Amino acid sequence: MLEPLREEELQLLFELPSLYKKTMFERVTRQIQAECGLSRTQIMTLIFISLQGGCSMSCLADYLGLENSSFTTVAAALVEYGYVERGGASDDRRKTLLYLTEKGHVLAERIHNENIAYFEEQLGKLPVQERRSFLAHVEGLFRMLEQLGR
Repeated sequence: MLEPLREEELQLLFELPSLYKKTMFERVTRQIQAECGLSRTQIMTLIFISLQGGCSMSCLADYLGLENSSFTTVAAALVEYGYVERGGASDDRRKTLLYLTEKGHVLAERIHNENIAYFEEQLGKLPVQERRSFLAHVEGLFRMLEQLGR
């Protein structure tokens, strides 16, 4: 029988996503927010659509942890700003998907490139062996989480 998780271990698991976002994502997000007037949720939406291609509103709401009704205002603003457009799914025209516009692709690519540069800058501060160890642990954690999610 497995030993139950200790309180400290549970706390680490709960804090991991927040610490990751704070450490590796917030600086770029704040810069984009200031320049483009987008909210953090809108930026996360652009990133997710750029990684997934067309996404349904419900899929995006789930990813962001929002109710569908709350996400509607996020999507409407991104459409109004010209970053996304609504379109039908190829397999079901009744289903509405959000796609990046050219303007959205340009911004998503910029966010991606700035995040990569920041990741490289931060990881470059670690000695080579520590960096390799860190990345190996991240890869292992990723694989374990994928297995647990099945």
